Amino acid sequence: MTFHGGATQPARYLLAGLLRNNFTPSRIGGYPHIFGGLPATVMADDILSDDPGRIRALIVFAGNPVISFPDTAKMEAALGRLDLLVSLDIYHSDTATFGHYSLPAATQFEKSSIHFMVDKYEPSRRIEWRPKVVDAAGEARPEWHILQDILVAADAPFLNNPDVHREVVAARCRDEYYPETAMYEGVLPDGITLDAVMATPGGIELDPPAPGEFFALQVKTPDRRLHLAPADLVASLPGAIDATPTTTEEYPLLLISGYRRLRSFNSWTHNMPSLTARLDEPAAHIHPDTAASHDIRHGDTIELGTSHGTITITAVLTDRIRPDTVAVPQFWGHTYDSGQTHARERPGVNINRLHTTSHRDQFTGMPNFNARPCNIRRAP
Repeated sequence: MTFHGGATQPARYLLAGLLRNNFTPSRIGGYPHIFGGLPATVMADDILSDDPGRIRALIVFAGNPVISFPDTAKMEAALGRLDLLVSLDIYHSDTATFGHYSLPAATQFEKSSIHFMVDKYEPSRRIEWRPKVVDAAGEARPEWHILQDILVAADAPFLNNPDVHREVVAARCRDEYYPETAMYEGVLPDGITLDAVMATPGGIELDPPAPGEFFALQVKTPDRRLHLAPADLVASLPGAIDATPTTTEEYPLLLISGYRRLRSFNSWTHNMPSLTARLDEPAAHIHPDTAASHDIRHGDTIELGTSHGTITITAVLTDRIRPDTVAVPQFWGHTYDSGQTHARERPGVNINRLHTTSHRDQFTGMPNFNARPCNIRRAP
């Protein structure tokens, strides 16, 4: 694979909508918006606060915060306190079990699209229209249509764009939907029309990028430069070096919970028997020397703890990890009464029960899932 920057220009489309967003910092922590979003660490605290302006309603698009956010117990309490929780997904998810409405979304085979968010990972610069294979089953619909109905009913501007919203309202008055094609037209490079893409089987392949093209088209800073050394980041480096995570006598090891495996993608793929059949449930990966010093053998059930809590998990010994380090995959813990029958049979352990919302990045407020002091011992 070679980096070619992609054929479409999603940054242009995204920024056109994001510039209309409300950029008020997060009410808790005062963190800035990143691509229109606020950090995961403050959401539960905001919902659980007594402030009259706290978050009271949440619409979740293909997300699973009860599994993927830090401090699982706090996240469970926050989701349970919401006045309204709506989940849009292709199945009744773990998070949806806390909700009031679960809306069925169409799968990728039931809607047409240009995959503009991932085209830069394709082998060549290609723009391809991928028509739907079958009609959506039952009451399932594309998220694009569901969101239009919600925002029209709420009289909230679609994509934060008053001009587009007027067209959306007019379409709904005619019992139609504002077409998804409007979104795809916005990401096409100059000189290529959506009609041409749709009429070309296999898509339109662009020439390899010319020198300087990436900065000219994809970098949207005012001076067209990548700012690799912002002043506040540089100023913080000495403190970050001095604050290198240190272990204690009670917690002598460091926990890594961000590593991934090829047959697992976040919490989405654990309901697929064809993948999980070749995928062990999450385990604690430990160096043999570290395990020996704690009287732990391969396959033992151990207790893994941080200052925030303790979980029970299987130990896997491997020399592919550094001594005095423990690595556990994220995005497991499917213990809820969801529609994921297979995932519930092999729920795994949610490592986020050991993380707190206060362990966060100082600039963005996003959670730190690594370098957390921990301890291990063989379970009784």
